[in-house]
Parts: sequence; C-alpha cells; structure tokens
Amino acid sequence: MGKKGLGKAGARAARTIIDKVVENPKAFREAEELGGDAAKAGARGAARTSGKRNIPHGFKDFEEFQDFGTRLNNGLREKYPDAQSAFQGSSVTGRGHDSGLPFDQGRTSDYDIAISGDSLAQAAERNGIEFRSGGRNTPPLDEREIEQLGLTDLVDDLKTRAGRPVNLMIYRNLEEAVAAKPSIRVWF
Repeated sequence: MGKKGLGKAGARAARTIIDKVVENPKAFREAEELGGDAAKAGARGAARTSGKRNIPHGFKDFEEFQDFGTRLNNGLREKYPDAQSAFQGSSVTGRGHDSGLPFDQGRTSDYDIAISGDSLAQAAERNGIEFRSGGRNTPPLDEREIEQLGLTDLVDDLKTRAGRPVNLMIYRNLEEAVAAKPSIRVWF
C-alpha cells in the first residue's frame, strides 16, 4: 500500500467511518465487523487528520482517548449497565466557555463529561441529586454526589490518568445532551 497506507479511497472511507462514529457509537462496532483492524486504523487516522477534531483536546492521540474512554464507560457500566457518555465543553470546542481562552492556555483545563442512562438517572433521583433545565440534567456532580453514586474511585482514577479535573453531569438522555452542546461521544 505504500506510504499513504489506505490510499485515497481508504482515507475517504476512514473519514466517513469516523464521522459516523462521532455521531453514532454503534458505527464503531459496525466498522469493526466490516473491516476489523483496518477499519479501526482508518478511523484512528481520520480522527487525527480530518477537518473536524474527533478526539477531545488534551489527548495526545486516538489511543490515549480510547484508553480513557474505555476506562470511563467500563467503570460507569460496572454500576450502571446502560450508561453512556460524551465529552462536552472546552475539550470539544477548544475554548473556555467563560474566558474564551484556548484549551490549556495559561491553566490546566478540565474535562466536562455528560453521562446518561436510566439506571444512573434513577440512582441520582433516589439520592436527592437535583436536576435542572426542566429536569433534563444535573449541574456538575460534587464530591458528595459522586460518592453517593459509587463513582469516587472511577473519578479519582480518571483525574489521575488525565492529570486534570474531570466533571460529570448526568443527563436523562444523551441524545438531548449531544443536541444541546457540541459533544464527542465515547463509543468504546
């Protein structure tokens, strides 16, 4: 295949795959079924080279994002089997909401992560965690709320691995979260 690997047709296919993956987490699994390692390699390449940024700021490459995302979703699903997640905020937009500064410029930026799932929302309600925006989502969870949900070890591990603060907000529906704000889904 030479230096360019997949060639122009393969690169177009990889860009199509990664665009679908960002919009639809099932697409990654479909890509695996269709093309196995080649599809995953193409998706990783497209994540680095397409016009859109398909991995959150703060990760050096797709593999680092994949490791973090896998740990995040596996950790959530240990307690909440239907959990889903998506990055939001400056790690997606590249700029701080209030300051407008580029990600990590003059400070260590945080990761804002939307999490959802019926079991997670029900656990939040049982623990008296308040939903806002017409009942659509919680504010960023504080330490007490994270502990009530049994997520302290997971969040501590993610903060340590990322070397930055990690904020979780519960949404009743991830589709609403993704529709409301720029997001990168974690599909692993």
